[in-house]
Amino acid sequence: MSLLKNIFYLLYKLYFMLVFVVIFVVLYPLFLLGFHVIKNDKFTYLLHVIWAYTLNFFTFIFLKKTNFNTLIPDEPFIIISNHTSFLDVFLMFKIFPNHPFVFMGKSELLTIPVFGILFKYYHIPVYRNNRRKSAEAIIKGRKLIGEGMSIAIFPEGGIIDGYAPRLAPFKNGAFELAKNENIGILPVTFTRNFKLVGDTGKLISVARPGVAEAIIHPFISKEEVQEASVLDLKRKCREIVEAPLKSLYGI
Repeated sequence: MSLLKNIFYLLYKLYFMLVFVVIFVVLYPLFLLGFHVIKNDKFTYLLHVIWAYTLNFFTFIFLKKTNFNTLIPDEPFIIISNHTSFLDVFLMFKIFPNHPFVFMGKSELLTIPVFGILFKYYHIPVYRNNRRKSAEAIIKGRKLIGEGMSIAIFPEGGIIDGYAPRLAPFKNGAFELAKNENIGILPVTFTRNFKLVGDTGKLISVARPGVAEAIIHPFISKEEVQEASVLDLKRKCREIVEAPLKSLYGI
């Protein structure tokens, strides 16, 4: 049974990556148009949304979205969530199709085939060992916030293989940015992504169709952000994101 399961995982993962690449190839001329001719972030964001919906449709991954009566503002904000799977990235575009954002994440994402191209031109790579480039990332983030874009950050700093559903310690960056730019924070919890698509760098790891779940928590206003210290804000957001995981998995 284990052998059959691993064969299925392998075949599905290969199929998933094939669909991923084919959609990118089809959309690539439009991405180039957005990057170099139109130069409109909202047009490029729409392409991300189309890619996400198409990828999930053809890979038979469906999204159950639970919204705790959250009123999402039209102004920019910081999106934070736990990070357990490659799916987290694309499902985020399905959760917020009408609220354009960019990801701010580690520069190692530039090495991911295909997605690295998008990350270079549209999102914000953070070079943690290069102060000048790290400062440039913050400047770019502030500029995009000023232009009406939100910023999505995984405060754990990346996926820690085998750690899910537990949360790794949160880093300060997302909360410092929210305070410095006087914007709110919207926490999100992904409860099942690690059970659907595991480590894409491994040939044999969990990979199957199914239902993903995203829980959108109540919005933390910019007034609440300003009233709290960075450490208190980080602690509060971690507790919010972790609560559904504790309930489901007893962690």
